[in-house]
Formats: sequence, structure tokens, C-alpha cells
Amino acid sequence: MDNTIEDAIERDWKALSEVERNSTSLEQFTSKWLNELVDEGLPHFMNDFTRAALESEKRRNTIAEDIKQKWEVSRSSLLAFIEYCAEVGERAFDTDTLDALQYVMRKCHAKALQITREIMLLLDNGYPDAAMARWRTLHEVNVVSAFVKKHGLECATRFIHHQEIDRLKFLRKHKECSEELDWTPVLEANIEAQEKVQEELVELYGKSFKTPYGWAEAFTNHPAPNFATLSVNAGYGNWTSLYKASSYSIHSSYTGLVGFSVNPDLDENTWFVGQSSNGLSNPAQLLAISFSQVTVRTISLEQSSEKLPDLIALSRLLSEVTESLKAELR
Repeated sequence: MDNTIEDAIERDWKALSEVERNSTSLEQFTSKWLNELVDEGLPHFMNDFTRAALESEKRRNTIAEDIKQKWEVSRSSLLAFIEYCAEVGERAFDTDTLDALQYVMRKCHAKALQITREIMLLLDNGYPDAAMARWRTLHEVNVVSAFVKKHGLECATRFIHHQEIDRLKFLRKHKECSEELDWTPVLEANIEAQEKVQEELVELYGKSFKTPYGWAEAFTNHPAPNFATLSVNAGYGNWTSLYKASSYSIHSSYTGLVGFSVNPDLDENTWFVGQSSNGLSNPAQLLAISFSQVTVRTISLEQSSEKLPDLIALSRLLSEVTESLKAELR
């Protein structure tokens, strides 16, 4: 009896006649042998794994329903709060023509809403680590929103113009990878045209504008600002610990592999690959806080007594929602 694939290949190779062995190489024979084995077995494997996938999906859906029931009351309140934030943010400006600052604030609110709804899907299905990872992006949007509003129209204009710097980086990277990835190559004329755009922006704003946060340099008194610089400037320096914790869910550090958000004391011998009702509290509360801050900042950009009821209601509802989440997801 063959103990390994190598034994089986060797057996069948020796069973060939001398003429047959002389007509092919061992490598060619091995390749043909393995492909025939896969051709014979793969349909059966796929049938088995298709059934397994359906059963796994049923189990995940069952777990998700159990998780929703665990925080049914606070979840309902949070969903209502999100929709309230969405509605008041979408009607923040009455004018059809937005200036640069209004435009950036509305863009930030729209992106924050999209991320918030993504986080809710992850929470509903029991993926707190992934929810924290998406909150990290929501926090970045929140900080940018706060920074741009603080520094006004000129800052918003630079922020918008900086997309041309990112576009040039993208074109260069696309060209660099196109051959290996079998992409349509970027025309050199397109890169040269974008380089010209960058040169004009550098002439307008200075050499540092080419850096990742060059659009913010003029408002920070820092020669090479980064996200931490923006955070402190915008009043979010004390959020560093939460931001760092969320990073474990994104990067491949050992802490991230263990499953930090689910349980900081998780046994390292546990191979956690599924859903959990643990760890939902932090991302749920953080999404409510961050999205409400983006929303309040957006609707209060223009002073109006008409917005005061919404501002008061948002503040009151945020307190109620976060307290409910603490109680139900403790």
C-alpha cells in the first residue's frame, strides 16, 4: 500500500514499460499524474465543500440573529440615531452651490455615513475586530473634518487640490505594476500631464505640498505634518490610545493576530476565526460618538437658529444611545 503521493507516483512510474519511460521525463509524468488525480477528485471535493459552505452560512446567520437579540434595544436606538444623523447632515446646506469648505464638510459626512453603515453590518454579524478597523477610518474622517473646519476655506481648497498629488502617485504605481498584473499600461503622456499639474500646485503652495499631508502644512507650523499632527491640532490628541488599539485590527502584528477587540485576555492558544458577541461595545459606542461629531460639525458650519433643535436633540440622543450600549453590551 502506498503511504504517500510520492510512493504512488514511484509505483506507477516503475510500472511503465521501458519504451514508455523513454518517451517522457519523470517530471512530465508526475505533472500528468497529479492533474489526472485532481481531475478525478475535484468534482467530489467541490460537492462536499459546497454543502459545507451552505451549512457554515446557516450557522453564521444563526449566530448573527442571536447577536442581534443580545443588544436588540440599544441596537434599535443606535440605528435610529444613525438615520437621524444621516438626514440632518444631508440637509445641512440649503444652497445648490457649495463653496470649498461646505463641499468638504458634506463629503466628510457622506463618507462617515457610508463607513458607519459598514460598521453596523460588521457588528450585526459579530465581527468586532473588523468593526474597530472600520471605526479607525471613521475617526480619520472625523479628524480631517474637524481640522478643515477649524482652518476654513483656504484649508478646504488645499485639501481638494491635494487629490492631484495622490492621482500622480496612483498613475506611477499603476505603471510600475501594469506589466506583472497584466493591466493596460498608463500612457507616459498622462503621467507627464499630471506631473505638470503637480508642478503648478507646488509653485502655488510650496514644495512640501507633495508630501502625504502637505495640504495641512501651512496650518500646523510643522514641516512634515502627519495624521498625529492633525489629531493634536484638531483637539483629538487624547484619542491616540483608541486609535492605536484599532490599528491592531488592521495590521499584522502579533497582537492583531490574537484578536484584541474580542477579548484583550484571549488565550493565545485559541485559534479565533469566527464570530463573537464579545467586544461589540467599544466599536458601537465609538461609531455613535464619531458620526455624531461629524454630523454636528457639518450642520453647525453655518450659524442658524433653525438648527438648534437638531443640535440639542443629537446631544441628548447620543448620551442616551451610549448609555444604553454600555448597559446592554457590558
